[in-house]
Amino acid sequence: RRKKKPRLPEKNLYDILGANQSMSRQDIKRQYITLAKEYHPDSAGPEYVDRFDEIARAWDVLSDNTARRAYDRELAAEKFKEDIV
Repeated sequence: RRKKKPRLPEKNLYDILGANQSMSRQDIKRQYITLAKEYHPDSAGPEYVDRFDEIARAWDVLSDNTARRAYDRELAAEKFKEDIV
């Protein structure tokens, strides 16, 4: 039985971090650290827990080279589908 492909998140992970696909891992990490400090619930308040979790999930994918490549392929496939339709 074939595994289901994971669905793309509703929000683009690069957009969540204020980054783009051409940025290096180090540049994306800087964006992540800045946002994590800004939205950490201990400093920003408990109402920012969801935003902080979203930022952390985006970094989890984009910080791992294998996961990032897979995510980039999924984005490219999605864009290709949109261009065809």
